[in-house]
Parts: sequence; structure tokens; C-alpha cells
Amino acid sequence: CCYGDDGMLLVGPPGGGTVDRYTPNSLTGFLNHQFDDVLPYLYCCKLFSLIGEPSLCDNYYQKRPSSDGAGYQLPVPACVYGDPHIVTLDTLKYTFNGK
Repeated sequence: CCYGDDGMLLVGPPGGGTVDRYTPNSLTGFLNHQFDDVLPYLYCCKLFSLIGEPSLCDNYYQKRPSSDGAGYQLPVPACVYGDPHIVTLDTLKYTFNGK
């Protein structure tokens, strides 16, 4: 998410955040994030304005829309209730009886 100087959430161009495809939590994730998330934004929204050409930023935000978070649903919590019982986030129940 990106916020303006007034503390309000920015949505859409210019400056509104978008959903990233990759999480930079490893070297591979970092590289994928740079190539698939950061570079398209820089190319479409920053590069063309530097060279005096019409921006492709609207096209970028059409493919990668910004969101104010409306409709977001929190994930369902999971629980473990003793070994070897597990309830997954999609509420499926498993029992693992080992030796």
C-alpha cells in the first residue's frame, strides 16, 4: 500500500500500489520480483515520462489494478488440537497416526 502526504491511501495512478506477483523472500523471489513486478512499473510509468513520451501507466494499472482493500477477507485461522490431529485453513481435518 502507498500513502500520500496527507496519510490517505493512494489508489490507482499515479502512485497507488498494486499487487505483486512475487514475494522477495529469497534470491529467486527477489529476482522474479524485480523482473516481473518492479521493472514493468518503471518501464510503463517512469521511463516514458523521462524521455518525453506518452506514459503507458494507464495500461500498467489496467493490467495491475490498484485496490483499496474493499472486499478483503481475512484468512480462516487453523488450529492443532493434540497430536496427531490437524485442521487446515480450508477446514479439512486430518489425523496422522504414526508409530
